[in-house]
Amino acid sequence: MNTRKRYSILKWITTFLLFSHLILRLAFPDPNVFIDLILFNLVGLLASAIAFNAPVLADKFSAVAMGSAGLIWTIGSFLSTWDSFFSSQTPNWFSELSYSIFYPLIFFAVIRGFTQKFKIKALELLDTTIITFGLTGVLTAFLLKPAMVGFEGSAFSVFVSVLYPVGDI
Repeated sequence: MNTRKRYSILKWITTFLLFSHLILRLAFPDPNVFIDLILFNLVGLLASAIAFNAPVLADKFSAVAMGSAGLIWTIGSFLSTWDSFFSSQTPNWFSELSYSIFYPLIFFAVIRGFTQKFKIKALELLDTTIITFGLTGVLTAFLLKPAMVGFEGSAFSVFVSVLYPVGDI
């Protein structure tokens, strides 16, 4: 099967599953293993597969970074949702780390997608990493002290609680 056809099929299947999830969520608002754990995370997994299979028109590094970001986010989502339904041996920090790695990857993918370069330079990667971690680190540091008063838990859990909204900015 060629790449464009696989890409098109993945888009249709993912769209169908996403709408199925939304309809089922409206019909059954209570937490449900199939709807919340399997279907929701399957949509994330297929969305990352769509990014990995993006046509050649897109920058390949951007597609890989976007697909990796989606895959890592889906792993974190799966583990977090799994923990809400079952007692798990997976440490909580693993899903938190997965969510945190999502931000630099998606930032890199967006920058690469806008520049449309076909050669990746080490300097470009370094700049993206410095900007991403620097900006989120500085913003998180400014918000960390006030958050320590309002949030309970370890310093790491407070840091991660502040990191998510900062990363979303």
